[in-house]
Amino acid sequence: VVELRIMVDILTDEYGVKPIIYVSESSYRTIVQGYFEDCGLWYRSVYSGIPADVDWVFWQYSNRHRLKGYDGKEVYIDMNVFSGNENELAEYTI
Repeated sequence: VVELRIMVDILTDEYGVKPIIYVSESSYRTIVQGYFEDCGLWYRSVYSGIPADVDWVFWQYSNRHRLKGYDGKEVYIDMNVFSGNENELAEYTI
């Protein structure tokens, strides 16, 4: 927790915006929960939904998706959704 807080503070000072922390259920419950409410969460949950008590910004709902029209090298790609609108998304940019 201490090391992650130091990194969050350094990144915030350098870029002027809070970083979004990418978490799994396990890392959220054991490291992030209760300590990083000032940061947005990118929650990875590819086998179930997100618990109701988690305030997330992005949700990675798939890590083995085939997207029609995608012609990159990887067979599968991650799929994510943003919980807000375009103006809210702009708040996370530099």
